[in-house]
Amino acid sequence: MDEFDAVDIVYNAVAAAGTDVVIYKDKSEAGVNSEHIVINHLQLNELDFINKVPVNINIFVPLNDNGMNQRQRMKELKRKVRKSLDSINSNDGVCKEVTVLWSVPMPDLKEKFACTNIRLEILIDQ
Repeated sequence: MDEFDAVDIVYNAVAAAGTDVVIYKDKSEAGVNSEHIVINHLQLNELDFINKVPVNINIFVPLNDNGMNQRQRMKELKRKVRKSLDSINSNDGVCKEVTVLWSVPMPDLKEKFACTNIRLEILIDQ
């Protein structure tokens, strides 16, 4: 198991959330103007028996024409994604533990989009 497997695990959980938006691994395509979710990993921390992988989930919702956030839509998507993370468990022997570290708005991450970042940490077998 490595960081790519961790992204796959999170991707599968978020895909099952029923958000009806495009989900990308690593980064989105250039020129995307619609709602989308990007799942990527940060530095893998290899320990003796367990790997610790921080994973980012960025939820992007286009701003209204007047520059204001679509707050209700962001709330709906974030809640669906957050709830989907609860479905990741150790019953299949792959993940040891999933911890959500934070959920924060990142307003300037992408032009003309509101973004919410959910950071989680996954402990997986080495």
